[in-house]
Amino acid sequence: MKYTDEYLDSVKINKKVKVNNYSLIGVQYGVSLNRMNFSPRMEQSSFFIPEYYGITYTKYGRMFGMYPYFALQAGLFYGHEGYKFKADEETGYIQNIEGAEQAIYDIVEIPMLAQFHADMAHFKLMANIGLYGGYRLRIERIGPYVSEDMVHKFLDTDRR
Repeated sequence: MKYTDEYLDSVKINKKVKVNNYSLIGVQYGVSLNRMNFSPRMEQSSFFIPEYYGITYTKYGRMFGMYPYFALQAGLFYGHEGYKFKADEETGYIQNIEGAEQAIYDIVEIPMLAQFHADMAHFKLMANIGLYGGYRLRIERIGPYVSEDMVHKFLDTDRR
């Protein structure tokens, strides 16, 4: 049977969207803009650190065999965070901790996330929820009055 072009143009075809069952490996790079909470409060300036690296593994599939737009993601990240005290505008005094006016922590983080996504023609919209575990590996205290034994020492008040 032959169909005319006019007829074929008028036919609506409903496609079934097949949700793929696949995995992705991702590489990430980012920057950190840091501030920390102190009690009592201490004046800080934002501390920009341009090194944050990570790798992720994402497994797409159905949640409980029913919900097709789901994924599990695990990763490993390495980066830096820290603080930098700001000079008082009136006196010029810069607060410090053990002589350090700034500190940089090397950190490792491990995220375990559930991901919900909507697939579009040329992009994917994602929302993640889950847990992050992190650990501070090393500290470097910077300032004119930091003693040599305190440069890389964690204090009892530092949260690792």
